[in-house]
Amino acid sequence: LQGRGIPVVYITNTNPVAGTGLAAHPSYGYLYWQALYQHRLTAYPVRAEAVRRWQDSLPAKEVESLTEERLGSRLEPWTRHQSLWHHVGYRHLFTVWNFVLLRDSFIPRDRLPDNEPVAPPLENRFQNYLAEEMALVRGYTEALMVSDPAGHWQLEEGHRQRLAGSIEDSFVPALRPHTLMLLNQNAPYYRERLSPAERERDERVYAACAQLWRDHGIACVIAGADFSPIDFIDRAHLSSAGGQKLAALVAEKIRQLNHP
Repeated sequence: LQGRGIPVVYITNTNPVAGTGLAAHPSYGYLYWQALYQHRLTAYPVRAEAVRRWQDSLPAKEVESLTEERLGSRLEPWTRHQSLWHHVGYRHLFTVWNFVLLRDSFIPRDRLPDNEPVAPPLENRFQNYLAEEMALVRGYTEALMVSDPAGHWQLEEGHRQRLAGSIEDSFVPALRPHTLMLLNQNAPYYRERLSPAERERDERVYAACAQLWRDHGIACVIAGADFSPIDFIDRAHLSSAGGQKLAALVAEKIRQLNHP
């Protein structure tokens, strides 16, 4: 799109733990290979070298799977076999069985309803798996932060270097001024149950990671930090009310990207 002169704003999301994945990583690596072999990627030697190092580190079994994936993507511009499969699967007959749909596995995908989750009443919305969810909330920060001699929380240096390196490997510099990264916060129901020290650590890890994205020229917003419980249907997913708040936040940031 950029090569054709079309204005691009790229919006994506992550969290402090996940950071950013390598472009060719499963399970969406096929998108990278398809774009590469159809000449739709901006040339970026740093990314290409990171992908090469990753491939060299793979065990033989994964290399075999990756080779098949790359071969399919290389043939696609000539045969359009993947595009044909998607067309047939969406309009006529799906060809792969799975345990979720069982007998309905073969129904064309345009005939399957989208089952959107319905939020439970607020008084019991966050009760299921409370201990497990709290462990996840704490896990977002406890391995990423260390306390300095003065007792202040600092981003652990190894994680800082890994995140900085992955940003550098994955984000083409020309796109960074047109990119908005959202760091997803957990629902306040869970954050309010952290101890004061844990809550401070949580706030600081998000702030530190957001600043690291900005240091690499990418606008970054902590999404959901000031939302209320009604804005979530569970620990991580937004309700319609939360979605409206996020849409307004993103719209304003897009305006700022286009009119700095």
